[in-house]
Amino acid sequence: MPQSAKMMPLWAAACFGFAVFAAGQDVPSNEATISSPDGRTVVSIGISGEGVPFYSVNRDDTVVLLPSSLGIVREDADFSSNLVWKEASPVDIHKGSYRMVTGKRRICAFHAHTRKITFEGPERERMDIEFYVANDGFAFRYDFPTPSSKIRVIQKEISSFKLPPDAKAWLTPHRNARTGWCDTQPSYEENYHAGIPVGTEAPEIAGWSFPALFQAGENWLLITESGLDSSYCGSRLAQNCPDGEYSIAFAQPKEGTCTHEHYVPCTSPICSVTRVLLPPPPAIPEDLNKEEREAYVAQLPYAPGTSTPASVTPWKTPWRVTILGSLANVVESTLVSDLAPAPVSQFESWTPGIASWSWGLLQDESVNFETQKSFIGFAARMGWSYCLIDADWDTRIKHEGIRELVSYAESMGIGIFLWYNAAGKWNKTTYTPKGLMDDPIVRNTEMSRISRLGIKGIKVDYWPGDGQSSIAYYQNLLNDAARQKLLVCLSGGTIPRGWNRTYPNLVTHEAVKGFEHLTYNQESADLAPSHCTILPFTRNVVGPMDYGPVCLDEIPDISRRTSNAFELALGVIFESPIQHLVDTPEGMDKQPYFVVDFLRQLPTTWDNTQLIEGFPGKYVILARYSGKRILIAGINATDEAVPVSLKLYNMGITGGGKIITDGSDPRSFSLIRTPMYTKSLTLKMEPLGGFIAEF
Repeated sequence: MPQSAKMMPLWAAACFGFAVFAAGQDVPSNEATISSPDGRTVVSIGISGEGVPFYSVNRDDTVVLLPSSLGIVREDADFSSNLVWKEASPVDIHKGSYRMVTGKRRICAFHAHTRKITFEGPERERMDIEFYVANDGFAFRYDFPTPSSKIRVIQKEISSFKLPPDAKAWLTPHRNARTGWCDTQPSYEENYHAGIPVGTEAPEIAGWSFPALFQAGENWLLITESGLDSSYCGSRLAQNCPDGEYSIAFAQPKEGTCTHEHYVPCTSPICSVTRVLLPPPPAIPEDLNKEEREAYVAQLPYAPGTSTPASVTPWKTPWRVTILGSLANVVESTLVSDLAPAPVSQFESWTPGIASWSWGLLQDESVNFETQKSFIGFAARMGWSYCLIDADWDTRIKHEGIRELVSYAESMGIGIFLWYNAAGKWNKTTYTPKGLMDDPIVRNTEMSRISRLGIKGIKVDYWPGDGQSSIAYYQNLLNDAARQKLLVCLSGGTIPRGWNRTYPNLVTHEAVKGFEHLTYNQESADLAPSHCTILPFTRNVVGPMDYGPVCLDEIPDISRRTSNAFELALGVIFESPIQHLVDTPEGMDKQPYFVVDFLRQLPTTWDNTQLIEGFPGKYVILARYSGKRILIAGINATDEAVPVSLKLYNMGITGGGKIITDGSDPRSFSLIRTPMYTKSLTLKMEPLGGFIAEF
């Protein structure tokens, strides 16, 4: 970031709160501002004497982002310096609403001010930077609007976020590609570094994952991205962040699929909204087998999507998103889905709900006919909607067994999800079925087969990463699944980036260090309480999260630190439209009737969500609304009791309710009933405990 005196007028204005202009008000040449509808957030944009664009952000006259870099470096042209400021468009109002099948809020309303800044680069080519400023944050993206069939390659994105020097960060490391167990990294399955000084270097060259949480004084910032499609790779924050300036890093070269996803034409209208990246090469001969097809694709003259994005123009980058304000602003925000494209298909309505899942506690050996039949029966007894049959079903149960299980499940009103390995050379796992999803022709054949069989959805695991070709793979698979009337869970893969709005058949993502890790080692179990209280402020903000909550039984060979009330509360704290609960029929049989009844009626989608109070890594209390039901859940990660005072009247609660909290020991429960017209409620969360209040 240049620090020349030529930047000082806007720098000074931003730092001392003098750049608070009304939206659309004229400002000096080569400077522009845009404010949020409530006027509390002001984004200031300028350009240095060397033609370097930058921006800064104030909230309530307080600096939250110091002057930070803007710009793009392409192979053919540098749009990061020596630019000419051409114009700033008038401020426009962007306002409306949309309905979500999934998520923290059923009806999402958005209201923002938008403005476009136009720069002229080499050979007088135009680059626009679009700014979107809402009450809960802001975003920007780059646009190269001049049409051309020539392939452009971006070498580097200069965008940065410079935090004040006394800010703190909650960050999770991004792992190097094709490392870790069976070369399955990165999978966004790491613990957060909590409350570290800004500028702390990431432990590996891959940098820090999105979403990234920062505290700057009284303000909180959650930085992530939205609107990513197959014309770009997924991004993250770079390893080095000198003086608290975090820059954008691209996917590593090994995060591409090295397949022909970009080259196989799709005639479906579903796919028509995804721009073709490149002029198509000659058609792939139809008589080639899979190995021959891969060899054919490998020799094509240009294979996009390794570590740097490539596309023809016009070309818009993903949105760089910063959710901003209080912790409540962060948790309750829908900014990521607000900025995502509208649905690309009219996928038929489907039923969110709970799925029984044997693998969470019982793992590989549970994937057999009898155990899966018992878990289907378990789901039916509990009034749940689904059962997930995990890895190796094709060899352990076989296709005829699956056919019989599907028939049995249908007779009991239960839908079946099947697990698949995303395959490819990027992972060395032996779990099967493998090799049925990465080839488009084979994939569509398999999807058609299982759809006719009555399978409701698929869980696809072990993805290659965030390379551009990988993003194309994700989106092509989602399109194909929608065409075959299949729901999709993405496991061992990338974070949500608004895709749950764009692809209505995408029900959830993993992209989190979830419950399964507690079964591997004691360290993960020891860190779980703190980890679980960070996720509502970070990962789960940006989209559904397939953590695998609610373990009420013991974990073999592991000492679980959380109480049963803590675990029960996770079913409300963590948002996912399909919750794969890890408890077993035997574990459920040990629970009191009021816990079983609660889990029978647990919603998985919400009309609204409200943060009552909390702090990442310590505790969190959320209220979620579903129809006439109000559920308040809390978890405590500390070794001390946390007092809770709920002003029920202010939440619109006038009827009586019930509270499920910790009993006399961490593995027991206590039931408390509240009378009608109770105006407030006082209780305490036990150390490593939790509660649920239902009204």
